[in-house]
Amino acid sequence: MGDIVRRFVSSVGWFRRKDSDSRSILIGENWLHFKLYRAVEHKDRQGEWKTTLDWYHSVLRRIVTVFVESRQAASVFFGIYGPEPYSLEGDKGEYERLIAPPPCDVAYIRLRICILSDKNAAATDLIRTIESHKDLIWDYEVLKRYAVRDDLGGRYGRREDGSIDDTRTMRFIRYWDAACRYILLILADQGNWIENVDVWGVPHLVNNSLGGWLRHGDARCPKCKSRLYMDTGVSRMKQSYSFQVAPVFYFACPVCYNGSLLATNI
Repeated sequence: MGDIVRRFVSSVGWFRRKDSDSRSILIGENWLHFKLYRAVEHKDRQGEWKTTLDWYHSVLRRIVTVFVESRQAASVFFGIYGPEPYSLEGDKGEYERLIAPPPCDVAYIRLRICILSDKNAAATDLIRTIESHKDLIWDYEVLKRYAVRDDLGGRYGRREDGSIDDTRTMRFIRYWDAACRYILLILADQGNWIENVDVWGVPHLVNNSLGGWLRHGDARCPKCKSRLYMDTGVSRMKQSYSFQVAPVFYFACPVCYNGSLLATNI
């Protein structure tokens, strides 16, 4: 029990940071930005999703958790993508290390960690750890920085006049950082993920907090061109699940109330 309490206290240490730390977190050069790859041969397409999920969890347990705890990271973000064909994101000049385009599909983890002291030494440690886990990491890419203010501030911290509000941006950073640390905490014991934690309820609660209807970034009403809202309520959501197409959700227009079913990946 004592170890669990210590890990929990460590995971919420972000809550007590000073304003100076907040300003430093918004500086892109203070971030490590990695992409960790797994080669996917599609020998078993039906079970590939579970193989990729197990790989993702193993990387979080064996590499990310250990590094974040040992380095006292100011913030940590991660997420999984693919399997899909490899493609270069951005320009080659943004990278310190690039991989050669593989002949197969890849799954990859985008890992971003803010380090406020001795970032170069931290980067060296993380690379050493990655390269010592060749059973997990097929290859990896390193970007020079993470433009956190432009990315997260531009998407989640804008004021009505279009300018970026740093306080708003930092609140989103705290929110996502806390979510990632919570995920690392429950993955420390695999039984938590399989049985004990209401994993399905995590996005459900957030959707409810947002009002149950999410404004879609691209979908527009065919009649009046207003942005459509997607219903996340389970009782009214119609799904058509396939590994090749996205689920189908109910969308409605807030102006003319026109409704339709659209496929999207929430």
